[in-house]
Amino acid sequence: MVVVTLPGLALGTGGGVLTAICAAGAFAAFLSTSSGLLLAAGAAVSHDLLPRARSGGQEIRRLRVGVALVALGAAVVALSARDLDLGVTVGWAFGLAASTFTPLLILGSGPTASPRRARWPAS
Repeated sequence: MVVVTLPGLALGTGGGVLTAICAAGAFAAFLSTSSGLLLAAGAAVSHDLLPRARSGGQEIRRLRVGVALVALGAAVVALSARDLDLGVTVGWAFGLAASTFTPLLILGSGPTASPRRARWPAS
């Protein structure tokens, strides 16, 4: 709380404007990141799980359905985790990411993981 009120105390009215601009920038960054992730996840769902489209209009409709499914899933997970501590939830997210990526990194970097051509194209 001190970080947000400090510019207002130091600069008066100009500090309040500076605080508002910083808060607006942070909110814009949050919205752009979340919308990009939602669109990417919806595109993956619509491409991999939904039936193939025959035309361009159906492709857009399928993408919209995929985005709606991902948003609905995210809302259900968020509402069911309403009473959890934020630190626990962040810990679970990092644990899930580590348990997903670590085996891929270990198995993909060994000497017998893949042929030399596929692993390092420059050599």
